[in-house]
Amino acid sequence: MVIDSINWPRLKKNIKWRGILREKTLDALTVSNKVELSQYNGLGYFHKVPNTEDFERMRLQWENTKRVPQEWISKGHFPGIWLAMFSPHNTYSVISCTSPILIARFYFKEGYYVFDRENLSHNKIFQKWLERNVVIDNPWDILANSYVESLRDRMELHGYPPFKKFFEDNHFGALIGYSDYIATVIILEESIDRVEFSTIK
Repeated sequence: MVIDSINWPRLKKNIKWRGILREKTLDALTVSNKVELSQYNGLGYFHKVPNTEDFERMRLQWENTKRVPQEWISKGHFPGIWLAMFSPHNTYSVISCTSPILIARFYFKEGYYVFDRENLSHNKIFQKWLERNVVIDNPWDILANSYVESLRDRMELHGYPPFKKFFEDNHFGALIGYSDYIATVIILEESIDRVEFSTIK
């Protein structure tokens, strides 16, 4: 099954939808040890914004600065901005769907890659980096969400390197999020080239 030939809205009516999405997302993000994120811009990275207030605030912030604020990275319980791939309809389950659906589509700059905590070579890169970086000034120590949970603590809790400089030095713009589904998770705000906002029924 070729990714760009899948009719995702139609597939959602099939009980196999979630499993196929998980499989295709993981295949795309682990096709090699160095997966460049921008190569999938055409297929799409989509984030469902939970409410109109947040949607309008994010849209205005982007239009005013053309930059992703670091607060977007740190906002939720989970670290980063979680994205579904291939279709905006993959951002929600059928059960939890409410209309309209508020979507932010993210495009990555060239030269940024995805970090996979399950990839042994990526973990070796982190260990070698740690050997060369004993004292680290880390903005994620103080960057927190509304629950006063630091981004560093949440990165460690979910098994990811907790230092922003590691991701910057190695151009890891996002990581693979492992949950009940697989997601691309933006972790470096500077890796984003542009954001488009839209609504779908």
